[in-house]
Amino acid sequence: MKSKLPQHVAFAEFREGATIQLLNKHGRVASVSYGDKDLGFVDAMGDRGLRQAHKREVNNALYLHSEFASNDMPKPSLPTAEAIADYPDLLDKFPIAASILGFYAERNCQGMLVARYCFPTDEEQQVLKYVMTIYGFLIARNERVSLLELADRIAGRYDVSEPRNRVAIETLRSGAGVSRYVSH
Repeated sequence: MKSKLPQHVAFAEFREGATIQLLNKHGRVASVSYGDKDLGFVDAMGDRGLRQAHKREVNNALYLHSEFASNDMPKPSLPTAEAIADYPDLLDKFPIAASILGFYAERNCQGMLVARYCFPTDEEQQVLKYVMTIYGFLIARNERVSLLELADRIAGRYDVSEPRNRVAIETLRSGAGVSRYVSH
């Protein structure tokens, strides 16, 4: 059985399968590997070092799928939502990653609104439910839009200085965390 890539697992699973080895007479503190993959050097032992290596793998996978990456560099597979959940700041760093990962809102052929998103807090989830209820009409039947596009539609139609509109737009643009499904 082929082992999972580091960017495909949450940190808790990564920690169980990774090894960290202290280095002597070296500029860095330790070396990390996961399965048969050498992940390079880190600046700490224990969870800090493992987290540094895991975040670097998730970061690099996102970077290589961003608009900043060179087209002639091989692209690893994208990180899973579970891996990104440990590092929500990376979605802020690479906004294109959210659309590549497939976070969206849609109205299906029966007219039901559905959203796939990555919001770690209950408050953000409540905002998304509010957005789908109040602004869901901005999505046509059989249409799927990214959460960023939905935020742009709201901003284009409503006063962005009004607090509810502003919070809705900011929340949609900052989606991060574990992927969950919500239907209305």
